[in-house]
Amino acid sequence: MVKKGLWILFATFALLIGFYPTIYFLIDRKFGLLNSKSAELLSNTFWNIGFYTHIILGGVALLIGWIQFSPKMRNKRMALHRKLGKAYVVSVLLSALGGIYIGFFATGGWVSSAGFICLGVVWFYTTLKAYLYIKNAEIVKHQKMMVFSYAACFAAVT
Repeated sequence: MVKKGLWILFATFALLIGFYPTIYFLIDRKFGLLNSKSAELLSNTFWNIGFYTHIILGGVALLIGWIQFSPKMRNKRMALHRKLGKAYVVSVLLSALGGIYIGFFATGGWVSSAGFICLGVVWFYTTLKAYLYIKNAEIVKHQKMMVFSYAACFAAVT
């Protein structure tokens, strides 16, 4: 019973934060994180590409990643698991690159920047390793790296 409750809580947070980036398209740009950024930075094309790539694809990763941990889904619908996995990997690799770039402009100085950049590097690395492991049929290593990858992804929730 407790395990099912925790699973529901996990899925709920993943879905809520996964859909959160849509707010940036529904209301004024001077909202949340963007409210703390300078007009100069907000007009920078590269920063905007990095920011929107990071939040949109990071949201996609949160939305589809949690279901991959369901043994029932994975065992009964392997083709779906593989398709979602490919979408997750592409979303993460691009979102992590965007996150690493915008990390250099993080509010809070060099400590915040270092934290966000390191998280982006860890997220990119663990996801890439997980993908390479499954390509080499190293399933246990793949599973362990995917736990690390989604833990980095789930940092958005915390």
